[in-house]
Amino acid sequence: MFGSFPAVNNLTFGAPSGECFGLLGVNGAGKTTTFKILTGDTGPSHGNVFMGQYNIRKNSKYILSRIGYCPQFDAILGVLSGKEMLQLFSRLRGSLNPSEETTKWLSKVGLLENANVSCKNYSGGMKRRLSTAMALIGDPPLVMLDEPTSGVDPVARRQFWGVIRSNSDLGQAIILTSHSMDEIDALCSRLAIMVNGQFQCFGGVQHIKSKFEIEEKFQPCDLKDRHENLLQYQVYKTDLPWKNLFEILENLKSSYAKEIEEYSATETTLDEIFVSFARRQYPVLES
Repeated sequence: MFGSFPAVNNLTFGAPSGECFGLLGVNGAGKTTTFKILTGDTGPSHGNVFMGQYNIRKNSKYILSRIGYCPQFDAILGVLSGKEMLQLFSRLRGSLNPSEETTKWLSKVGLLENANVSCKNYSGGMKRRLSTAMALIGDPPLVMLDEPTSGVDPVARRQFWGVIRSNSDLGQAIILTSHSMDEIDALCSRLAIMVNGQFQCFGGVQHIKSKFEIEEKFQPCDLKDRHENLLQYQVYKTDLPWKNLFEILENLKSSYAKEIEEYSATETTLDEIFVSFARRQYPVLES
């Protein structure tokens, strides 16, 4: 509970093997609290968490030994190097060859050249990459990544995307939170949008896009945003072919040449859907 309302309220979802599931929400929506419950850090007041036939209330040690977790804030020992941190986690995972496993993951997250540098001297982006490798090393069946690419440069982010796709293809279940809609769109087959501790939107990425493109299809359009001389409209008439849409826009531009300088038309994006839900979130202390 945060104040008078539950941080997480009546959530039901699963992440099968081989799926990357996206969890979206503004700060305070309940994402991090959900992860704390899933990892056993915080006990649920009601309900349960299952991995296969095992529940976390009775089999916490078994479940936690099969989960990789990258928290929102890095949990790294600054006195150790990146190589030493990964060797430690590799041994904890029971790797038969910790040295080889460590080198593999240092290479995958782009830290091989800085392997022997003390973690306290790593940049914020390097620490996020190391935290991600710590969660993935040993190939646990389930991995939870809480904003793993926050502060990571674009090149390293793309490298991370490749790692996630590869692990997902090999059967690993991944639950991912991110503030990057492009990242969720690129990696996740399903997602949920949290608002005030509850799922307000749940389903496949393309299904959600389609749903919000046609939700009010009987209205011609809505004025969604206004900024100086820029007007943004959302058109709900989904049976209107692109060809006809551009014909209408061209006719309008010809008729109102002084008022309309230029126009563009795009399909609804995940970012626009997320912002519409984010506006419903009331202020809270933390996520």
